Amino acid sequence: KDIRGYEDRLYRYLDKETGNDMYLCNKPECKHDGNPFCVATNKNYRVLDQNYIYDGRLIVAGIDETDTNYEFKLMELALDGSEASEICTYYRLVKDGFVVTNYGGYKMYIHRDKAFLPMNVIGTSGMEDTERFGVAIVDLKTYEVSYLDEEPLSKENIPTTDITAYGDYFYYCRKEGKKTVLYRYSLTDKTIMAHNLMVGFQGKYAVADEEHIVYLKGAARNLCTYHYETGENKEALPLRSARMHYEDLYGNTVYYEEEYEAIAVSADEDYYYVAEVSVVFRDEETGEVEEKYSCINIYNRDFEKVTEVNMAPLLDDIPRAEEGALYVTHEGMQYIGDRVYWQFFGQGWHYWYSCTRSDFLTGNPKFELEYGVKINQWN
Repeated sequence: KDIRGYEDRLYRYLDKETGNDMYLCNKPECKHDGNPFCVATNKNYRVLDQNYIYDGRLIVAGIDETDTNYEFKLMELALDGSEASEICTYYRLVKDGFVVTNYGGYKMYIHRDKAFLPMNVIGTSGMEDTERFGVAIVDLKTYEVSYLDEEPLSKENIPTTDITAYGDYFYYCRKEGKKTVLYRYSLTDKTIMAHNLMVGFQGKYAVADEEHIVYLKGAARNLCTYHYETGENKEALPLRSARMHYEDLYGNTVYYEEEYEAIAVSADEDYYYVAEVSVVFRDEETGEVEEKYSCINIYNRDFEKVTEVNMAPLLDDIPRAEEGALYVTHEGMQYIGDRVYWQFFGQGWHYWYSCTRSDFLTGNPKFELEYGVKINQWN
């Protein structure tokens, strides 16, 4: 949990068995009031919106402000709330007239004992407002710190977004003019390669395997592939559109094609998953309307459609800690073992639900609550 106030940052969790919302601290008789011994509410650090569960611990990025510096810290918290400790300081920003007013929310990613940490600092130097960017790379075994750019943090650096990892590589996107460029950073030799994707790529992609990626282009109406070695780009699948109609002021029926925008693509070893925004289908003969809210289309590796999961009725049936509408965040889809995990949010809560992959592939999965937390935007 990340309370959006500079001083009031804390971690909570939802106990799956009891449904209790609790502080991530097991200190006996702790008041969870920001004291330095409280794992959940220690006010010595300004906790960033960057955390990651890895190797049985919660890895957290935070800021320790001293008289002269802003100290960027990487910390680890025990998942039972028993202890918290510093891993390393991965950057020191000397104040020297620079006053930080906000830290951006770019997400960290951890893979093969390496933490990929985007930095985004908004502040004022003299009378000038400025924003600075950078990426730190921390080895969680040796605590070695390196940086993606020549300058660790600079207003000349380009923001790094849409980070993922596969094999020996981190993947990330950068906006260069009107074009979004996908880069691949090697964990073995630290080299960086740019992938020349087709015009219209906006940062929505998935690593399919060691040979290629899949991505969306244009108004997200085409699923494309890119081969690493040959550099070949192909439009593999046009995404669907529907013929809609309405009556004009004179009673005439007007037909038009409406294309539905895909907002995310993900992949596992067998399938591609394409998530769409809300769509409404109207039968041209009967006039009946069917809503498909947050629809997930599943394709095999030959781009043949396997099934479709319409989230609209599923959201109504999901048990949750509080009543209210639920929405899907498509970047929150993960695969662990034989289970598919989805992140939902609604009424100030964030939830993780899961189902078996075989159940998901039927098109009518039964989700079970795995984890949830209450988010208050302002305290």
